Amino acid sequence: MKTIEECRLEIEKLDSKIVDLLVRRVFTTNEMAEAKKKQGLPIYDQMREDLLRRRIRQLAGTEYEDVISRIYETIITESKKQQMQRFFE
Repeated sequence: MKTIEECRLEIEKLDSKIVDLLVRRVFTTNEMAEAKKKQGLPIYDQMREDLLRRRIRQLAGTEYEDVISRIYETIITESKKQQMQRFFE
């Protein structure tokens, strides 16, 4: 069993990776908004969101499915806000 300090160190390393990936995701979200604007497409795509939700639940596995889904709901919401902001700049 790991000590509290070992767990904290591992969490810090994971947080660095998570933040890096989230920054890259936001950057890509901005690119997506610009592509949608250029092509005259709407920001919101219900089918795409439903597909993403199903994929995330599968990736998370049954043990962590609920908590990961809740986290992703926040990511989806913030991604749409970011795209809207970029779309109307």
